[in-house]
Amino acid sequence: MNDTYLALDLGAAKLLIGEVNSKGKILNSKRYETGYIDQISAFSIIKRSLEDYISTVGWYTETRPVCIGIGLMGCVDHENGIWLQTHSKRTHSIHLAEDITKAFKIPCFIDNNVKSITRAIKKWKYGTCSNNFIYLNISSSITAGFVINGQLIRGNQFDAGESSS
Repeated sequence: MNDTYLALDLGAAKLLIGEVNSKGKILNSKRYETGYIDQISAFSIIKRSLEDYISTVGWYTETRPVCIGIGLMGCVDHENGIWLQTHSKRTHSIHLAEDITKAFKIPCFIDNNVKSITRAIKKWKYGTCSNNFIYLNISSSITAGFVINGQLIRGNQFDAGESSS
């Protein structure tokens, strides 16, 4: 099977876009500097960067990826595709998954970036050896993903392991 998936990681100052196969191998990728962004400007930045990626890098297999997955900073209601906030003092909920799906005609799913990384580690890396682990991310803040008894812990407000500053 030659299915591929488009993965995006939106951080505090950059957007990474990569196309991966079902084994998690990165087939193509490109980095975009974003500078400081907020949720209101995020959709246009993601859209513009995806358009550039498609026109300059293209699809690895020359067919559209099965879906788009976006890891975002802050709180994300992954089940409903809503980006709730980037920071406790910067809240503006947007239906990002729906907006990207409509714009690119490819199903889009979103989650917190550290939770996305934790899920990838569980599926393809060290997490395949254990049902209990902590992924610690140290960057512009310190965040963590917790897997207990094989389940990713989210918290009642989707923020388990997130810093609030």
